[in-house]
Amino acid sequence: SIPALKSLGYPQIISYLQGRLSRKKALEEIILRTRQYAKRQRTWFNRYTQASRITLNQPEDFDTDRLAGEIIKHLQ
Repeated sequence: SIPALKSLGYPQIISYLQGRLSRKKALEEIILRTRQYAKRQRTWFNRYTQASRITLNQPEDFDTDRLAGEIIKHLQ
């Protein structure tokens, strides 16, 4: 009944810990459901063609000060 426990991966891990899923099957389901979720996100975001996008590929891309500056620049 706790919503957070219904998020990606939790139901599969709980099923594994309860012996209802093998470790391999739990991991397969987590991978599949994560891929499906990512696909839904891409589909949702693709509807917003005028949105500004910031690509983060390298760890150094996650500089929050730089990202905040870019976002502010796009908003002006």
